[in-house]
Amino acid sequence: MAALEKTDPQNHDRFLMAEISVAGNDGAHQIRVRNLSAGGMMGEGSVAVDSGSQVEVAMPNFGSVPGRVAWVQGDRFGVAFADEIDPEIVFGSSAVASDAGDPERAGVASDRRSQTRLR
Repeated sequence: MAALEKTDPQNHDRFLMAEISVAGNDGAHQIRVRNLSAGGMMGEGSVAVDSGSQVEVAMPNFGSVPGRVAWVQGDRFGVAFADEIDPEIVFGSSAVASDAGDPERAGVASDRRSQTRLR
């Protein structure tokens, strides 16, 4: 349990509502996003997800972010994003997106070499 309580110092523990779509399932489900960071988030809601599931999370001010479910505990789960994002854009506190020409990719980290992915 202690490992789940550790948070990245860059996490934003404000929460917001978002929609999650699980690969292979129809429809989107409303969830609460918690502990949002550049590399992932904790979600909470009554959606059935399994560790390893591919998902898309649609967040306000940002758009859809692909990722993979890293862990599940009750109605909470962790999602590792496929690409890093800028959480400040999601919360509406950053005036400049890293890719203003493509609103679907706004805020995605531009330095791909610095990213790590869960496999």
